[in-house]
Amino acid sequence: MQFSAVMKQVKSHVSRVQKPVYKNLAQKKVSAVTYQSLSNRPLLPKYEKNISITDTSIATDASPSNSPELLESSGLPAAKALAQLRSRIAKGDKIHLEEYLRSKHFVFKEGREERSMAYLKHALGLVLSKTRPIISIDCESYERQHSKVTEVGITVFDPSTSSSSMIPHIKPIHLIVEEHIHLRNGRYVPDNKDYFSNGTSLVVKEVDAIKILKVLLQKLLVEQDGIFMGHAVSAEVKFFRLLGILLPETINKIDTLDLVRISRNQGSLRSCLRSLDIPHGYLHNAGNDAYYTLLAGLGLTDPVTRIMKNMDVYYEGEKAKKVHHDRSTFLRVDDVDVLISDLL
Repeated sequence: MQFSAVMKQVKSHVSRVQKPVYKNLAQKKVSAVTYQSLSNRPLLPKYEKNISITDTSIATDASPSNSPELLESSGLPAAKALAQLRSRIAKGDKIHLEEYLRSKHFVFKEGREERSMAYLKHALGLVLSKTRPIISIDCESYERQHSKVTEVGITVFDPSTSSSSMIPHIKPIHLIVEEHIHLRNGRYVPDNKDYFSNGTSLVVKEVDAIKILKVLLQKLLVEQDGIFMGHAVSAEVKFFRLLGILLPETINKIDTLDLVRISRNQGSLRSCLRSLDIPHGYLHNAGNDAYYTLLAGLGLTDPVTRIMKNMDVYYEGEKAKKVHHDRSTFLRVDDVDVLISDLL
């Protein structure tokens, strides 16, 4: 039998094989494309009251509900204090920092209460002074040889320039190291080098990337007593050393990884952003990671955000699965009034 005839029979057999019918999202993630193309459309999970609608694919599995009922049903003595703070915020009352820190609503991990409170006070004191510039930095390296830095993301925020604006004036940039531009990740780490959300990536020689970092770090951290923010700061410091950059020990540092672990047993930037309901995408792009780390740091050092997102109550939830995609999840809304009440 000729090869073409054999292939024709194979194709005929494959076309007769029944495709699986996915009953829920645990079996298959459903997006607009897959939902439209499936002849047997899957049964979408139902939208429930107070569910996180920023990223339901993980919020329902790994994050607590943001409703006060969660704490109240747990029987914790801090429930009343938290409910009072939420009520005041809903009325538009201002929560002063000293009042927030004196509140009895904090429930940190047993055995780490003092350490957690001390680090939270340290971070709040640095950021809420609103006098220091913040520089967030993320470095990406080649997954098969971590000594080769392939990308550098830098985001700068100076609160003094945004005091009269509803939107903070944030400057994100994405540097791609020219000598390593051909090195691509993808086996162990997502390859998102081409997906900087701000649109334009800058290709520079390694020596110029080092110069840019040195100038910014010297001006913002040393001369202006600014704040260095990172997610796992120690990892960025190691990359700096590879590039011949040594940071003074006395600079102000905030590690968003340490901050989120006060509240959750999860450590990834992705899970941190989900806990705060911050929309995000294409992580493991250095420019995006630096930008989102800054947003996460601002959220984790804002008392109102911490109260409303239950970030002052330690939650020992299940660790999120490592799913590296930016596809949204569909939920079926049967009662639109429930959704409207959650949005108001």
